[in-house]
Amino acid sequence: MKRIIAAAILLIGANFGLASHASAQESAIEVTVPFDFAVGSHVLPSGTYRISNQGWFLDFHRNDTKVNLLTSGLPGHVTGDGRSKLTFDAVSGHYFLRKIETTSSTTSADFPKSTLEKKSQELAQSRSIYAETSSR
Repeated sequence: MKRIIAAAILLIGANFGLASHASAQESAIEVTVPFDFAVGSHVLPSGTYRISNQGWFLDFHRNDTKVNLLTSGLPGHVTGDGRSKLTFDAVSGHYFLRKIETTSSTTSADFPKSTLEKKSQELAQSRSIYAETSSR
């Protein structure tokens, strides 16, 4: 009897694992980013990424270079038009991921300004400008 109960619990647990794996597959998106970009404090190279939900994290995966990043964001808005999009902030030629909007709430996320982005903004605002003067 104990073996039957243990087998039933194992079978139920395996089904939950497959169901969560399947739902993560459904909410995955593939996106090509033509420039290097930062997600939090991590800079990722340009290329095609598969972004999927992995529990509480988002997985940015790129097959050709074996780039893989697990990160978290704040809950984001779901798109109403059925299309997914990524929004970036551009600061002095550097790109920072701001939000992901998809048809699934599990892969939609907002990313607050990272320390890296704040430092880039400070450097962009504190540029020194020199002007030559003519002396008479």
